[in-house]
Amino acid sequence: MILPTILTYEKSLAPSVALMFAKTYDNKKVPIEVYDAKGRGAQTTFTACHGTKDTDLGEWLPVRQDICHLPHDASELIIEFPLKYSPNSMKPGSCNVADWTTLLKEMALLYGEKGGYLYQAYCQMDALFQAVPFWRNKDAESMTLRVMNISDSILPPYVFTNLPCSIDELIGSDKQQLDSLIKNIESALTGKRNFLRLRVIAELKKDILEEVHPSQQFIEKLPEAKKEYLHRQGRYQKSRQYVSYNLGNFRQAMLRPTKIGAGLRPDRWNDVAKEVPVSVYGLDPESHAAIRGRGTKNDFYTLISNIKKHIETLRAFDGDMFNDESILTLGNIHFIMANLIKGGVYNRESSKTKNKGEPDECPIDLSNP
Repeated sequence: MILPTILTYEKSLAPSVALMFAKTYDNKKVPIEVYDAKGRGAQTTFTACHGTKDTDLGEWLPVRQDICHLPHDASELIIEFPLKYSPNSMKPGSCNVADWTTLLKEMALLYGEKGGYLYQAYCQMDALFQAVPFWRNKDAESMTLRVMNISDSILPPYVFTNLPCSIDELIGSDKQQLDSLIKNIESALTGKRNFLRLRVIAELKKDILEEVHPSQQFIEKLPEAKKEYLHRQGRYQKSRQYVSYNLGNFRQAMLRPTKIGAGLRPDRWNDVAKEVPVSVYGLDPESHAAIRGRGTKNDFYTLISNIKKHIETLRAFDGDMFNDESILTLGNIHFIMANLIKGGVYNRESSKTKNKGEPDECPIDLSNP
């Protein structure tokens, strides 16, 4: 089927910013500060030696960058963020083709009835329990995870210890708590409840003064004239700039919602058997390659175009959603639904904006990488 020219989904999984704290030896929770550091460094770029400009390779370069680390009296990093679940993937936020709206709603309903959303909740919590959303900060000796159900005011919170690990390794009360947690998430994703608000607090055991890694900001490359002007004034552009939550003049370390969200959405159904954040073309952050790119026929747009086939597969499915064989059978559907849970713009381009003579079904809107 040809994709609509208008097709959008609101986020079903919406983390907010994650603030970073330190837990001191006397159990105080203090914000971690981002500092502006200045120093000097050696010439390291390729063009310094192999470019056209005659660069003095023995000259030190002024270096200015953000740094962030645990205090001298704290060996635990605390990362805290709110996480909201909504049933937005049960139907499009906007769609200008009625047949597509009907099919998308039917696929989501069948997916929920067969246990698909429970499986999605399982995958997301598995990533969280392995500290994937914390990226470079996940190398902890141990981690304790507290998940508070804000919507239902349920106390005490879920508490999971002996992490990071796969949730398949959980036993006893941890396993019982997990079952309750993912069922609550499933209820919110399927619309059995309007939403679910959780607050996630992770305590990661590290060492005093250890470097921690907030989200980094994109640094725009300055023209040479601007650089020289700043240098003459004794000012230099930062080589590394961290995102921070400003409390007056205090810059508290934080992780962006997009970074947390990407870590909570693992794509486990691609052909290369590598977990990457869910995206329409399967962008791998390590290799910067699209593992679901051109020629694979496993990108989101190609797969969702066969929506009628996926609906028939779901109708005929009568097995255990968590069985390895079932996961393999429904892999493409899991990938589609994970993208719809992520939310975004999924339409093709309008024929008004395409070049004359192009087939109507070829152009694709690339606004949701």
